Amino acid sequence: MGKCDSGVSNQNGAASVSISDVKATEKSDKSVSSRVSSTSKADTSVSAQNGSLTAEKTEKKNDTSAKSDENVGEIDNESSQHETPTVEDVHKMKWCSGNCPDEYLERCEFRETRTAELRHPNSSSELKKNIASAHPEVFEVICELISSIRNQLTNDYYSSPTDTAHHLIPGNECIKAPSNLELLRKLVNFFDYNVNCAENGIMLPTYYDQKLMKGEEPTAYYDTMDRNVGENKRVTALGNEKLWTGSQLHVGPHSYDGKLKKLKASHPKYMRLSTYEYAVIVELKKLQSFYSRKSDIICYMRDRDNLRSDFISMMNDISTSLRNDLRRFPNSIIAKLLGSTKLTPYVSFPAMIYDLGISREEYREKYL
Repeated sequence: MGKCDSGVSNQNGAASVSISDVKATEKSDKSVSSRVSSTSKADTSVSAQNGSLTAEKTEKKNDTSAKSDENVGEIDNESSQHETPTVEDVHKMKWCSGNCPDEYLERCEFRETRTAELRHPNSSSELKKNIASAHPEVFEVICELISSIRNQLTNDYYSSPTDTAHHLIPGNECIKAPSNLELLRKLVNFFDYNVNCAENGIMLPTYYDQKLMKGEEPTAYYDTMDRNVGENKRVTALGNEKLWTGSQLHVGPHSYDGKLKKLKASHPKYMRLSTYEYAVIVELKKLQSFYSRKSDIICYMRDRDNLRSDFISMMNDISTSLRNDLRRFPNSIIAKLLGSTKLTPYVSFPAMIYDLGISREEYREKYL
């Protein structure tokens, strides 16, 4: 039904990332390194040829930025994406050991996996369908609540937001585009990870009103976020199902560098802020770094099922952490004190400045 892997992340609590764990994760901000450790399964062992990869996940990793492996998997030219790399190539690029068993020496599906395109392209409609299938009750409630909002604008014109499904890990901006995430893209396609799975989504309000006049955005956007639909009593009454909803407004690109530079120029105390896209890529680089450090001992064709299970679990863990972060919105006091996305990544620039308490007047004058 569109899930990443029903045997990997069962949302009823039977898997490594269970809903029962989500509240606990809201209390602290975890790095991917710690999430890598938490996804290890006590009864999972990897073959000796793989160097007991799963068992090694229990090691504590102190790196926070994966800078030493920032260029892992970066391709030398465009043809690299279309040609099958040799055994020597994959070892040199820190993708795997290159020690192919005889049965995979001539043909290795991992080496043959293409990375120019994602096997499962980003699709908001597919993600929305999968969330609706996996969480029908909360999906119905949040869609009804968002569509019932009526914001009064100029000349007695009323405008309403609509609902949208947000990719917690955006496939296009954060997996497909970065040149230095080649190994991650290969793993995503090789292990058949689907960015449109329900585990990678959250329902948010958005705006598609064609009649919205320039200058009216601050009113329409701020009034919508004032409703805080993610914490509406009808939503919270659904218990853990509420975790698939949020109140941040989903408009515009996730990379809003230009407007962010203007904000920092006017408010230097917010220099630590970054875009949503940047925050997600940092987490994915950490995951890629985890695998690149094991490149000398990994053969992905051996024990493929267990390795796939581990990879998808760790991708789902990143999504879970991001979902918990978005659920903290609005969190204005913390946002103002820290001026950092460490606690709350913002899916849009309007959501960021709303949480920082930037006035509608300043929004209208400087950022439209």
